[in-house]
Formats: sequence, C-alpha cells, structure tokens
Amino acid sequence: MPYIVGLNSGSSFDGFDAVLCKIDIADDGHPTRPQFVSALIEEWPVELQSLIMKAFENELSLFDMTRVNYAEAANSLLVRAGLGPEDIDVVGYDGQTVYQEPPERHLITEYNRTGSPSLVDRSDPDHALGGSGAPLMQYLDFVAFRNESPIVTLNIGGIANLQVANADRSRMMAFDTGPGNVMLDHVVKARIHLAYDKDEDILKRYSSSATEDLLAILTMFTATSIERALVNFIVPHTKIARVVASGGGTRNAALLKRISERLALREITVCTSDEYGLPAAYKEAIKFATLAFATKRGLANNIPAASGASSFAVLGKLTLAPCLAKNTA
Repeated sequence: MPYIVGLNSGSSFDGFDAVLCKIDIADDGHPTRPQFVSALIEEWPVELQSLIMKAFENELSLFDMTRVNYAEAANSLLVRAGLGPEDIDVVGYDGQTVYQEPPERHLITEYNRTGSPSLVDRSDPDHALGGSGAPLMQYLDFVAFRNESPIVTLNIGGIANLQVANADRSRMMAFDTGPGNVMLDHVVKARIHLAYDKDEDILKRYSSSATEDLLAILTMFTATSIERALVNFIVPHTKIARVVASGGGTRNAALLKRISERLALREITVCTSDEYGLPAAYKEAIKFATLAFATKRGLANNIPAASGASSFAVLGKLTLAPCLAKNTA
C-alpha cells in the first residue's frame, strides 16, 4: 500500500501540518479510506505570520513566501517514520489560501474546447468548469464514508464548513458555514497574545472577565451559525443522526460543547473523526494526501454536485522531482 504525504496550511495563518498515511485502490475503483501513520505540526515564527497577513494587501513578495519550508517538514516526517523520498508515492499540498473566489466564467471555454487533456495554468480545473473550487473536504469524505453514507461532516478550521458524504456523488453537498476558529483566535491573540486552541489553561489564568465574556459570546455565535447552516440547508434534504467533526476547532472544548449541546436538542450527536481512524487535528492534511493520490492516478477528485462544476475533473498539477527526470545523459 503506497505511502502518501499531505501538507496543510489553513486559514488560521499560524503554521502547517504534515501527515503520512497509506492509501490503496478499493475493489470499486475508488481510493480506500486513508490509514494514518504519523504526523507533525510546524508553527510559523511570529515574524512570518505577520508577513503572511500582508498577502491580504498584496504586499507579500515571492521571497517571503519561500520562507515557509514545507519540504523540510515533509522530510522530517519521513525520517521519523524511517522512510526516504523513494518510498513516497506522492506529496499533496495546495498552498496558502488567502482569498477564495471563482474566476470569470469565460475560462470554461478554454478548458473544454479541445476535449483533450490540457495544461491549465490560469485556474483550477473545478473553477474552469464553473465550480467554486472549495471547500475540498468533500472528496476525502466521499472516499472515507461512501460505504456508511449518508453522513454529515463538520470541519472547524479558521472557517467552518459542512459536507454531506454519499455513495451517490450526485447527492453530495458542501459549503462554508461562517467562522470557525477565526474570531476566537483573533480576540485571544489581540488581547493576551496567545494561541487559543493550545493555551486554554493559561487563558483562564490571565484573561480578564471582559475577554472571557467576549469569547463566550463569539463561541455561542460560531456554534449557532454552524447549527443554523445544518438545520436550514442539510436537514430538509438528508436524514441525519450524527455529525463527524474535525479540524483545529475540535481542540476547543468550549466550542465543541456548545455545538454538541445545540445539536442534541435536535437529536443529533457529535463525534470526532478519530472514531473513524482519521485524527481530527490532521484531517485537512489527509485531505490533500488523498487528493494527490487520486490526481496521480487520473481519478476524478472533485464533486460537481457540491462545487457546482459542470462535470468531473482531475484537480491539481503534478510536478515531478528533478531526480525523476529521464534522458539526462
């Protein structure tokens, strides 16, 4: 079973995850549920975080962007696992998202015109087919849960999103619900200069009552926005009894408790993806590993019903390492 590396740098702008997993092809021709092997988290230096934030104003240079050394983290992960680059089937990474918006629809014609394989530099294939290109979690959810569908997943990163996984991909859906960690992280970083999801004890010790009140309000706001999105857009079409949560927000006990309490009133339970062998903290990185595995094999890895694309496509561009170049003599 091939080893795959996935790298994820989310919308919290504080670091990235590297994950090592194993994936194969199942009897139905789709990838098997990824098997988690190992992972690590690399935090960005404070000065680099401030540079990344400059991207919002288009003030980030190419030199500054290259200071994020993802390859070094991937290699550290391989050393820990006793593996070398030759043992890895493919590495999946999507870059740092700063702004997400589909391009002009006229790009659809450029992608579809020949009907032959094309190299598209200007836009992601899902965008070119009229899709939103995000969120991307729905493909992993199809891979992981197609035999247990329908099932609803909740990913709580900087932004939260919901997915409906189904063996019938035409019945799937996925969309952002609003804030995940982003408002909570901002308040804590701005007021007491801490990362919220890892310093809860310190937060309780040093934050003021005003800060605690504000966090309580934002926690309830975030939980309510997730609940309303689920009730308004999923419940009318899909009968569900459980939501499978993942992402950094699952480490925020207060937020997860509020979400669980609100959904319990509707007889919906909340669990984490750990129960399915997918560590909640690393599911987004596993997502990119799964997408890369599919892309290398030419497997359709967008979900048109969820993104709005006009057809299936193979997402991403495959870049070969220089050491794999042939005819070099």
